[in-house]
Amino acid sequence: MTRVVEEESVQGRSVFELLEALQALDVRVWVEGEKLRLNAPKGALTAELKDELRQRKDELLELLSGSGGEAEPLEPQLRPEALPLSFAQERMWFVHQVQPDQAAFHLPSALRLRGKLEVAVLEEVLFRLVQRHESLRTRFEDSPEGPVQHIEAPAIVRESFQLPVVDLEGLVPEGPSPEDPPPEAVEAHLRQLAGEAASRPFDLARGPLLRSLLVRLGHRD
Repeated sequence: MTRVVEEESVQGRSVFELLEALQALDVRVWVEGEKLRLNAPKGALTAELKDELRQRKDELLELLSGSGGEAEPLEPQLRPEALPLSFAQERMWFVHQVQPDQAAFHLPSALRLRGKLEVAVLEEVLFRLVQRHESLRTRFEDSPEGPVQHIEAPAIVRESFQLPVVDLEGLVPEGPSPEDPPPEAVEAHLRQLAGEAASRPFDLARGPLLRSLLVRLGHRD
């Protein structure tokens, strides 16, 4: 027998309103196994909000794990041509207007892959991420009512989406082991490329909000 999720909190808002408030603060909440996980920007969680999360933990676990009943299947939703920005998007848009070269909201990451790699397949995988997540297909623009967001159709994004490739294979001499680190000159070049890619500003008016760079050090690296 399942327990009905209590919707009213001691502070007078439902668990759904709590999740909306967390989303507005750019706080991610998910269930991992039987534990509730959080990922929040620095300073987003006030003492009062932390206390509410502790009190509502069981409700959030039940709701997010789907144990309150059979979940309805996800269906594509029709979107208006323009949508208002969330609070987090408004902050991003404001900073972009004042300091368009700012990289404060960037989330750079680097991975080293070894083995046979099909570049076209990797590019398609990255595009599938953009296709799946609307936030990565979103662009921003001003309107008479204020800044709004437009979610581009995947087909439109696909026309310009690509994975650039920088080939440094000629700079890496044949070593005794493929596990050896690259020479210092190549390492410096890699750091420069990574730094430039991480700091290059996004054009929020055009999108998409995901870009990648593939650097080839060797036939299988």
